[in-house]
Amino acid sequence: MGGRSRINDPQLISGWRKKAIAESLVVGRSCHAFGLLYTAAEARAIAMFEKILKVIREKVRLKQYVMTLHAEEEMADDAFSIYDVESGVLTGEILECQKDRVARESKYRIQGEAPTGEPIEIIVKFSPTGKVVIITVYVP
Repeated sequence: MGGRSRINDPQLISGWRKKAIAESLVVGRSCHAFGLLYTAAEARAIAMFEKILKVIREKVRLKQYVMTLHAEEEMADDAFSIYDVESGVLTGEILECQKDRVARESKYRIQGEAPTGEPIEIIVKFSPTGKVVIITVYVP
């Protein structure tokens, strides 16, 4: 790539860098931040993840979420509590967006930390009613 660093996955940079990159975005051009060059599309994706994560966190804070039976089973298998799951969302970052072509919905993979510092990953989506649905929980 000749001296030009690009990302295809926003997990490669931390949250504060994502915000700085998104704020330095010049539409239609590349933006340069922290010694790396990102395309405008990549910077927009990072900014979008930040907005989505903010909504997910707010819904978790307001207890506007539901857990699938699968998520509850996985939570029990890995000895996680509901507090671990909530903490994971509140401290985490979106690693990727998974698109379901059949259901035409997006799922978000969030990696965060339980209160003990143990890493936790949570897969969530939005329900038609606007609640967050916690699909599964696991140790990364």
